[in-house]
Amino acid sequence: MVIVSDTTILEFALQDKDKDGQQKADEVLSLLVLSGCPPCTAAQVHDFLEVNDALEEWQRCFLISDLNAITTAQRDDWFRGPNPNRYAVLRGAAPNKKVACQGDVSELMGNNSQPSIIEIRRFL
Repeated sequence: MVIVSDTTILEFALQDKDKDGQQKADEVLSLLVLSGCPPCTAAQVHDFLEVNDALEEWQRCFLISDLNAITTAQRDDWFRGPNPNRYAVLRGAAPNKKVACQGDVSELMGNNSQPSIIEIRRFL
């Protein structure tokens, strides 16, 4: 899911709800949030995951293309400021999702400079 300005679906995921706002029964979601405006490395990772249906049912990926769409606290916590091409993995039961790991999106790429499911799953 690409977040441009409407963060509704992201907010649902932060609360362990599905895209329609329905509570997921006994399911805690892990979120991979990426910062960057296409075309960028973060968009490559996002598109790779979407095209290849590479995430488990309990995992979600969001590309934040405009960091002004999220709160300053979220931006600083997830991406250490207004930094493009960064990622954060958020884990834990709502409402206490915390950053489990974060870094430069290049960490999610393989030796061939393409998104790597092996590298992505290391962090998810």
